Formats: sequence, structure tokens, C-alpha cells
Amino acid sequence: QTGNDGMFRCTYKPLKMGIHTINITFDGSNIPKSPFKVHVAMLIVESPKSKIAPEVQAAPHPPPRPKKTVNAAACRAYGRGIQARGVRAKEVADFRVVTKAAGEGELKVSVIGPGGMEMPVKVSDQGDGNYACNYRPGKPGVYKVNITYSGQHIPKSPFTVNVGSEAKPSRIRAYGPGLEGGQVGHPAEFVVETAGEDISGLGFSIEGPSQAKIECHDNG
Repeated sequence: QTGNDGMFRCTYKPLKMGIHTINITFDGSNIPKSPFKVHVAMLIVESPKSKIAPEVQAAPHPPPRPKKTVNAAACRAYGRGIQARGVRAKEVADFRVVTKAAGEGELKVSVIGPGGMEMPVKVSDQGDGNYACNYRPGKPGVYKVNITYSGQHIPKSPFTVNVGSEAKPSRIRAYGPGLEGGQVGHPAEFVVETAGEDISGLGFSIEGPSQAKIECHDNG
């Protein structure tokens, strides 16, 4: 049910550090500025005796780590751009690939659109085995996202993405500190204004290191 002023107050509590993606959709399409990229940091409490905890003071030259065997099965991918539904034509479809536990290898990503045409894909190395990827489907249809690591498909690859028709502009807006940043274990809040739209098509999801749940309450 909608509130009297068409506003929803939403909260989630991230449990791990890292980039979290907040998706707010209406009729299967992202509202303006969605998805929101939120950097969640660890709350640091300084000791009154020392600003550097003893366990942080490491040896200047730690021994080299032994190389791990490449294991593509240890990779994982998540994000709207590899979900079966929810992507619209002319929108940026983004996703992330995590290879940290798979050993040193080469990541390759390709997207095949309707008619077998290969689509341009942007892959950015974020460091520590994390890669940010995105593509922009030009028209509706079935797309295949292939993700391989050292020549082997990662789990669930290739991903089948059913891209819908281009979305109409939405008047729904979202804002608040929970869409800008956060701290581990602390509630992050934001507000969604429906501007008189039918809320039956309103959707929320969060992607990232935490399996956090978004709770929304109308402001009525």
C-alpha cells in the first residue's frame, strides 16, 4: 500500500566491506540513476594507546605466497547484466566477476546478441581479483554472456539474458545516505518517491559481498 505522500523509507544492513549495487526498478526497468553503487567500509575505532593495532604491524618483507592452481569453478559472477530478466534495450547492463579464489589466470568476457552478433564489452580490473563489466544491448532479444577463466567457463556460464524493449521514462526518484555509502553492521537508509506511479511495478534488490536484505515501509 502506498503512503499518503507516496514515499517509502528503505533500510539495509551490509555485513561485509566492498561495493554493493542497489537496484531500484519500475516495471522491470531501472528508475533514474539506478543502479546505485555504494562503497561499504569497515568502521574503524582507534585505540587510545596506539593508532595502529598490533596485528596490523606486519613484517616489511613477507614471504612470497605459493601460486595456486587455476580453478575456474572457484570464480563467481553476479549482477543485473547476467540475470535472466530485468535488462532493457539501450540500458547499460552491468555485472561483476570475482576470481580471487581461483588462482592466477586470464579472464575473458564476450556477449553474443540476436543473430549471433558479438557486442562490445567493457571489463575493468578493480584489483584483488575483482572485475567490473558492462555492455549495452541495442535491441530486444536473447543475449548470451560467456565468462571464461583461463579458457574454462565459470559456473553457470554462458548466461542467458532476455533483454526487453526500451523503457519509458519514469518519474520515480530515490535518494539518501544509503545510496552514497555505508559501514559494516550499520543500517543504511534511503527514500523512494513514487510521484503518483502505480507501486505494483516497484522492485528492489542488492548485489555485492553481503547477502543483505532491503526492508521498505510506506510513509503513511
